[in-house]
Amino acid sequence: MKKTNLILLCLLFITITISACTVKEEKKNNSTESNTENKMEFSFEHFDGSKTKKISLKKGDLLKVDHFIEVEKGDIVFSILDEDGILFEVNFEGSEEIEIFEDGEHTMKILAKDAKGKYKITWEIIKK
Repeated sequence: MKKTNLILLCLLFITITISACTVKEEKKNNSTESNTENKMEFSFEHFDGSKTKKISLKKGDLLKVDHFIEVEKGDIVFSILDEDGILFEVNFEGSEEIEIFEDGEHTMKILAKDAKGKYKITWEIIKK
């Protein structure tokens, strides 16, 4: 009985240790983040990874997007993806209007590689 308890205790310890050591999708330091239903905003000293936000859109919707990206170091790319791939991709400041041609889940995605800077993405969905 004692041997069984010892084995279970060891397995529990190993499981907790492995869970604590799993690699995360992103690395970030000294950061400030603010996200809402229609906004993604992040300021950081170092960010290496990605951030995503899913939105549901219908055929005929107009997606109005304002994107501000400031990079001091590294690379930051903002993209909008549908189920078939990339609809839109930039790494600078601007505004876009994107007509949606298919119903479905769309993903707002920020991809950063060894970056320092900030971004603010806001959007509005105009229903047809």
